[in-house]
Amino acid sequence: MLICLNEGGYMDHHIHHVRGRLRIRTPHLKRCGERAQAVVAELRRTHGIKSAEANVITGSLLVYYDPARTDASHVIAAVELFLPAGELLPGSGRTHRTEPAPFERKIAETVFWYALEKVVQRAAPLVISALL
Repeated sequence: MLICLNEGGYMDHHIHHVRGRLRIRTPHLKRCGERAQAVVAELRRTHGIKSAEANVITGSLLVYYDPARTDASHVIAAVELFLPAGELLPGSGRTHRTEPAPFERKIAETVFWYALEKVVQRAAPLVISALL
């Protein structure tokens, strides 16, 4: 299972994979019936896909495929064709480099300063006692 967060901290893409079954949740299918239908139609024409269903309320795509004829990376690649330019799903094997989201940066800064404060609090008495 892979999860990616966007800068607001909400789930952006979620993939759950069991051999022969792949569920993808993405905001790009949510309340977008036209795109969801296009993805499902494309997947149904794809070699090795047994069935594909989209739920525009949850932004979920459920795909059953024949593991002897295709694999999850091919299914993910087919879905990515319908995402906005530059968007990739986790587990696709392709990567793109982006700046950390402000949310992630803020968490990292908070953790760093908290850890530094704790180190100073614990070290200060030792330094003072060593000087006296």
